[in-house]
Amino acid sequence: MKRQNPFFSVVSCLSAVIMLAGLGLAVLFTGGMAFSPGRLSAEARRGTPLGGADSHETIEPECTRCHVPFRGITAEKCTACHVNEGEELASGEGLHGKLLNGHDCAACHSDHRGRDALISQTDPVGFEHQWTGYSLAAHQTTYQDLPFACRDCHVSERFLFEQRTCTDCHAEADADFMEEHLQTYGEECLECHDGLDTMAKFDHEVAFPLVDGHAGLDCLDCHQEGFLQTSAKCAACHQEPELHAGKFGPDCEVCHTLVAWTPARLLDHAFPLDHGGEGEVECFTCHELDYVTYTCYGCHDHEPEEMRRVHLEADIRDIENCAECHPNGLKDEGKEKEITSWDSRN
Repeated sequence: MKRQNPFFSVVSCLSAVIMLAGLGLAVLFTGGMAFSPGRLSAEARRGTPLGGADSHETIEPECTRCHVPFRGITAEKCTACHVNEGEELASGEGLHGKLLNGHDCAACHSDHRGRDALISQTDPVGFEHQWTGYSLAAHQTTYQDLPFACRDCHVSERFLFEQRTCTDCHAEADADFMEEHLQTYGEECLECHDGLDTMAKFDHEVAFPLVDGHAGLDCLDCHQEGFLQTSAKCAACHQEPELHAGKFGPDCEVCHTLVAWTPARLLDHAFPLDHGGEGEVECFTCHELDYVTYTCYGCHDHEPEEMRRVHLEADIRDIENCAECHPNGLKDEGKEKEITSWDSRN
């Protein structure tokens, strides 16, 4: 008589059926908890529930909400509920978008450790804080010259950050300044500050380009009375020099450029600046006192008395306004007016 294979005996088959039925009933009545490594966290999310759940505890019976068979937890499963984090991963921006292991959610967020367990358990050692959009470059030491610790700013158990931490800390150092600052700009510190002493979310190039002579300026060089309503007019920072004699008006860009306030150059000069054939002459060559008056003496070889005699012979009495007859600085330019004067006199 041939011996029956014990694996396919009636007893073995019945045992297998009973075992599978038992497993099925366990899954049916426990929602998979019979195979769970532990309870899910009851840590509740503030605000609108994600995926219809206030916490992981709510979806505990639905294993496939987080787990993919034979693959485990995937970022796609997580971001189906955590939409904001998914957008960061897709765009490469924000904290999760900057993390080198951003798609490995379980590396920082683990569960099945009980109802009171915290899902976020990031190791602060080696964590690049600028990935959060806020640099610690200006927060290396406290007002007491002690190294900053994470808990100096993140006082909650979950390392959440409250902006009141900023105001409380800075108010201890300068209460009057913080009171005025809060009244002027409000309590949303991170709307302006990024930890690098620059104005986050503010494009200075649109409001006033900080290039050439304005590059590298400290904020308080221009914003001495606060940041709001700061004038972009040159005269707000640059006083009018005495050489202007009050005659040049507010159109500073006619002479001045962004490269430097001085030296200035009058781009629309009525008289040729290369007078003399030796290149452009310095302003003070002709304008000894200010930029309104000028003189030709001292450069040309004629003397005032001799020029007065020659011009009086042509009935030209206003000899101080040389450019009226010599607009290009040429000697023969005055002959036409000289002939006209003689004709009218005769």
